[in-house]
Amino acid sequence: MRVGSKTGSEGARKPVGKISDRLMRGAVWIVAARVVTVGALMAHTVVLAQLLGPAAFGLAAIATTVAAIVEIATKQSLTSALVQTDNVTRDHIDTAFTLNLVRGAIIGTAIFLLAWPVAALYDEARVVPMMLALGVSTSIFGISNPKLYVLSRDLQFWQEFARVACERAAVLAVSIPIAYFFRTPWAIIAGVAAGQISLVVSSFFFVPYRPRLCLKRTRELLSFSIWVSLSQLLQGFVMRMDQLLVGYFLGNSALGILAVSSRLADAPKESVMPILGTAFPGFAKLRSDIDQLRPAYQRVQAMIFLVHFPLAIGLALVAEPVVMLFLGEQWADGILVIQLLAGATGLQAMASAVNPLAMSQGMTRTLFFRTLLNTGLRVPMVIGGLLAYGLVGLLIARILHSFTSVSVNMNLVRKILGLSIVDQLSANARTIIATIAMVLALLGFDLLYAGDSSTTAMVIELTAKVALGGAVFVLVLFGLWFVAKRPVGPEQEIVKLLTSLKNRAFRKAVKSPAEPS
Repeated sequence: MRVGSKTGSEGARKPVGKISDRLMRGAVWIVAARVVTVGALMAHTVVLAQLLGPAAFGLAAIATTVAAIVEIATKQSLTSALVQTDNVTRDHIDTAFTLNLVRGAIIGTAIFLLAWPVAALYDEARVVPMMLALGVSTSIFGISNPKLYVLSRDLQFWQEFARVACERAAVLAVSIPIAYFFRTPWAIIAGVAAGQISLVVSSFFFVPYRPRLCLKRTRELLSFSIWVSLSQLLQGFVMRMDQLLVGYFLGNSALGILAVSSRLADAPKESVMPILGTAFPGFAKLRSDIDQLRPAYQRVQAMIFLVHFPLAIGLALVAEPVVMLFLGEQWADGILVIQLLAGATGLQAMASAVNPLAMSQGMTRTLFFRTLLNTGLRVPMVIGGLLAYGLVGLLIARILHSFTSVSVNMNLVRKILGLSIVDQLSANARTIIATIAMVLALLGFDLLYAGDSSTTAMVIELTAKVALGGAVFVLVLFGLWFVAKRPVGPEQEIVKLLTSLKNRAFRKAVKSPAEPS
């Protein structure tokens, strides 16, 4: 079928009431698959951390951080514009491809040109060839297939998981052997490049498309994506600014500690990224019906919070055995970093679906000014904390900013959907109470358990904490759900998934022919 023949009216023919169900079913399945992917990412981080050490990670982080800040504006903005457009033609897709191609070349060139000033700023000549390599791979990344929007628009998401899985496999296959045999930070750079190239190749594999140069729909696409790009660029700079400041003021080892600890602390957030990916096209289909969009948002946001918040708080509580077991003594300073950053990201899960919600309403300019406000609040807090109290001061500033960021986001949701702050908090009440119960149980465990610093004792501690925390959380969560007479919520989605798995297994067992004797 020609791409141009798919219009918004076709999507509208589908029963609107079923879109939220399809959205949640897809999101739950992808989250389950994403856990495997995040596990691979964490394994990659742990192996490289042990092989390279903090200083090597810090050196590579200078190059990757600068490249990421420059490159962040290319992510998803044009694809999001295609998803939001009602009548997409071949010209729209070709224009998106051409604009991405041009942008990739510009950003690759910018990374090239920044290599020498960045090396001079950090007094680290080894950064230059690393940034040149990243400039090449980023330029190649610019030719990704924009026709992937078709999958998102039709709420088909398994291909995206497959693409990410291919990327992770490429990163592991390239970076770990280089790190093992050569003990060089180039292992990280090569892994990043391999992942970018893998994403480009797989984008054309899953959705065949022969690109051609076209600029006919430039104005139409940029009118939506320009604000998204500016918002992403600003947000990317703010998120990476911490690493640039730490590298400059505290050195490569401190930067390496922050980079690795941040990656581990972000693992819970990575687990819910697929839900955010499914949310935008789902919300876009409901954008003209606020009465349908409101419960769809609440269901998605509640599921995000149910996954992200307890995982983040739980990670903070087991940070010490995790770091000592998997990273080693040289990374001990990362324990406090993980504890504080995991707490900060857990708080932000309270309204993390606001971006796809606002984008579905075409409020990209509003998102930009929201990001500008958050930047204005965060930058002086982080700089002040770093200059006054070093790395700890920066981390405390991050936590304080999380409270202000959540407040801004929840007020934006109230403006779009008419949901009060109390309504938004009450949708997550059972998760909050169950998480508090988990925290109390684990703090009680710490008071009673008197293990030593041996590997065996730490394994026992970590295993017991994970089992205890998980059991308490699940029992309290579903206990509260049953007491509330099983209302609509993320618990219901989990029960549906488990029931579906059980029924499928039963049907497969019934249909299986008897084995010959």
